[in-house]
Amino acid sequence: MHYPAIWLSDIHLGDRDCKAEFLLDFLNNTSCDTLYLVGDMIDFWAMKRSFFWPSNHHAVLRKSLLWQTLAPKSSIYRAIMMA
Repeated sequence: MHYPAIWLSDIHLGDRDCKAEFLLDFLNNTSCDTLYLVGDMIDFWAMKRSFFWPSNHHAVLRKSLLWQTLAPKSSIYRAIMMA
């Protein structure tokens, strides 16, 4: 499915409560003209308490940060904060 814009906010990769599988499925089945990444992409506070970084978290990070390479006609805007 194609959207004019997709906003991803407060993903919190590195936290056990992150729903990375759902997000990865969404990213793999959608396209957009503009992708906005805002809020906490990576939750370093959660990882400081207990390191947690499964392969699906890496896949989400890679897919979202490389979106423009994967979809060259799209734009990506990053306002990433890391907690």
